[in-house]
Amino acid sequence: MPLALLTSHSLQAHIFKNLSLIFLSGFFLPISTVILLFSLLKECLWPSPDALLLPPEKRKTVMISSLATAKGLSLARSFYLAGHRVIGIDIARGGEISSGRFSQALDAYYVIDSPVSEEDGGQQGYEDALLNIIRRESVDLWICVSDVVSTVEDAVAGERIRKETECAVFQPLPETCRTLHHKNLFIQHTGKIGLNTPETVCVTSRAEALQFIQAKELSGRKYTLDSIALSNAPQPHSDMMLFPHPIAEESKAYISKLPISTNHPWLFQEHITGPEFCTHTVVSNGQLRAFVGCPSSEPRMHYQGLEIYSEHSLKLQELARRYVKSLENGCLTGQISFGVLVSGGEDGELKLFPIECNPRAHNAVVLFEDAPEELCGAYLSLLEPVLGEQSGVSGAKCFVPNNTEAEKYYWFGHDLVTLFLLPLLEGERVAEGLREFFTHLFSWKDATFRTWDPVPFWWLYHVYWPTFFWQCLISGTRWSRVDVSTTRVFEM
Repeated sequence: MPLALLTSHSLQAHIFKNLSLIFLSGFFLPISTVILLFSLLKECLWPSPDALLLPPEKRKTVMISSLATAKGLSLARSFYLAGHRVIGIDIARGGEISSGRFSQALDAYYVIDSPVSEEDGGQQGYEDALLNIIRRESVDLWICVSDVVSTVEDAVAGERIRKETECAVFQPLPETCRTLHHKNLFIQHTGKIGLNTPETVCVTSRAEALQFIQAKELSGRKYTLDSIALSNAPQPHSDMMLFPHPIAEESKAYISKLPISTNHPWLFQEHITGPEFCTHTVVSNGQLRAFVGCPSSEPRMHYQGLEIYSEHSLKLQELARRYVKSLENGCLTGQISFGVLVSGGEDGELKLFPIECNPRAHNAVVLFEDAPEELCGAYLSLLEPVLGEQSGVSGAKCFVPNNTEAEKYYWFGHDLVTLFLLPLLEGERVAEGLREFFTHLFSWKDATFRTWDPVPFWWLYHVYWPTFFWQCLISGTRWSRVDVSTTRVFEM
């Protein structure tokens, strides 16, 4: 069957996609169940190393949101292994039950309503629910693993929690989140602090977009186009469509499908030739406490950290320090994730172009898995007294994992479809896809499966996603792509 059918809006494509993935889950169910049972039996007979036993005064209660995501689950597991008590929370999502709900790392778990849903109480109801959990469980620290659409709402909730409880909140201030979340504000701030910025132009209509393309036809430059508030293309910068396109009609056809308006402006951004890198940075009171950088891959589902002393890693760390120093008077607290294009200058020096910054956790946090104590120490530093001479970005030690020895991470479900099944359907890149799939299967580590905590993996692929696909069949909801790492769905 041609691959084009998978991206079609037709009823035939809709039924084929959902039924085929449900059947695929059923096909692997016996194998997955055997692996699950063997893992549980193995833990009974030969347990994995236990979590650390900390004295009561050092053991903290940490609340982590978004257990449905790989990054939320990874953080929960790290805090559990480091000896702390973990409370998990998720936003209610229709009929699907989060796979993180069944993690051994959790001491308690709650489902609360979304802050962006007025029908369920909105922001006020969300904040009240968080406060109730914090008081009931005596939470010391809330680590926000924010959803892409609720980052600012989490920051607003964090402000109230800081005022009404003794719980510390690992989240930037609302205004900082707005600046970093919206690409035009981010680029403006980046230029203001003297960092390299690609040429960036905002458009608020399709006609304006076409006029910009026409004006740049003889410039020799190429540009990408992306939504200001939310990335609608879950692929690296280098894989996006470039404008001006050689065929003008294709540009018009592409632009005509985009929801560009005054309320939903889009950005043209100069295309910089060079690889893209992403980072996960833990910042406490203006100090970098943990950092990891890695190459971006399509579609950000494969992670291999940079070597600790590589030129790229050191340059990215310096960029992060400089940027953090410019925010909240140098006293920022939060998880900051940069997207950076790197090109070689005429003098051979690397030139870094920050193109986006998300004020929330990044999937690259899985690269800290082999160092749970160090990662948790970075977050828990927020609970330590802050002395005047220790404030600022240069006074604290920043932990960077030794990625020459670290695992490489992938998601089995994603690779099974994109590297195995789709090449077979299309009849292209079959050998290459199979080779990469089996390399990941035998040499890399799945980001969800752990023998000591196997249920989340089993639930994700045999309950969560089949339930979602079945609901799509019943409701008629069309989707173009799903992200198994974040459970994010890109609807048509």
